[in-house]
Amino acid sequence: MRNLQLRLVTMLLAAMPFGMGATTAAAKFLDCAVSPGDDDNNWLTERYVFKIDEAEGTVLVDDGLIEYVNKGPISGDLVENSDVRIVVAWDLITLSRSGQRTKMIFRGTYFVKLKQFQLRSKPMGYRNDYEANGTCVIS
Repeated sequence: MRNLQLRLVTMLLAAMPFGMGATTAAAKFLDCAVSPGDDDNNWLTERYVFKIDEAEGTVLVDDGLIEYVNKGPISGDLVENSDVRIVVAWDLITLSRSGQRTKMIFRGTYFVKLKQFQLRSKPMGYRNDYEANGTCVIS
């Protein structure tokens, strides 16, 4: 677990563009741990790392599934970034166990004052969805 966390943070740092100057000061990391449950079909992993660039309004997302599918962080949408909550949404196209291409829709919400994280995932075109809760560390 610790190696995955270090690898995710390293990948996010490596993906940061050089010469960001003052923009770097506005960037923050949100490192979140969740309990995804024991469902074999669950698309959620135990750790999510977000690099939020407040000046640019952009976010990079990384977790074990993204690393497996994409070999590095992907861009997400910074839906909300307030004193109340930080909301990030992202999509990932992957293969299901039966070999079907599946577009997974993810949404992570960090409640700032409660210091709680909620993660939801849904495969596009299917009724099932997945949810996990946890906590985050902001740096």
